[in-house]
Amino acid sequence: MKKLLTLTLTIFLVSNCCFASQESEFIKAHINSFSELNVVVQTFERKLLNIKSKDTALKYIDQYSLSIEKVLPVYSKYKHAKSELISEVSADVSNILTDILKNNYELLAKLVKPDFDSSLLKSECEKTVKENQYRSGFLKDVSIGICMTTVKDKPKNAKANEQFSMLTIKERDEIDNMLTAIYGKRIKNMKKKKTVTPFEYSCVAIYEFINMTWKFEKG
Repeated sequence: MKKLLTLTLTIFLVSNCCFASQESEFIKAHINSFSELNVVVQTFERKLLNIKSKDTALKYIDQYSLSIEKVLPVYSKYKHAKSELISEVSADVSNILTDILKNNYELLAKLVKPDFDSSLLKSECEKTVKENQYRSGFLKDVSIGICMTTVKDKPKNAKANEQFSMLTIKERDEIDNMLTAIYGKRIKNMKKKKTVTPFEYSCVAIYEFINMTWKFEKG
């Protein structure tokens, strides 16, 4: 009985994996990555903008950098996607995150020097936070492209006001549920212009976009 149950579960998981669209899997992976970075970057900025000790700076630089290193393979994987748009936006996200990582490493290199002037700690941390904020701001533009990865070309016989999605209703609902699990029911009322970070902006943009009126794929 146990073997039969295990086999049934395996078949269920494999079949779900096989039938999930690349667009759906990419959006889910992106949300998972950005929701984690959203939490980490807020802590990073709060700590470094109110910095009092070099050890604290080193701790949160390391935390943010490790989080970026963790998600970069996700976008490296999708750089080779069949969808040209998924490939392009993955490369864009990867480049931006790599630049932020470089900024973090440059600050880290300054702080660990034996002759580092501690009186410069606050100004150096503020400089890196501002540079990272500027670079990450471009993620808002990339988020438009990420949303567009779910759009299907309109058939010739379609009405002028009809929009078509690469997602099935089930996939859209799974993404909705994922975002609700992360942000709670407030996701329904969150607005892009009021988001705290570009990472949060991207997640809210996706929720707004896929909950517009669409003709979904059958499945």
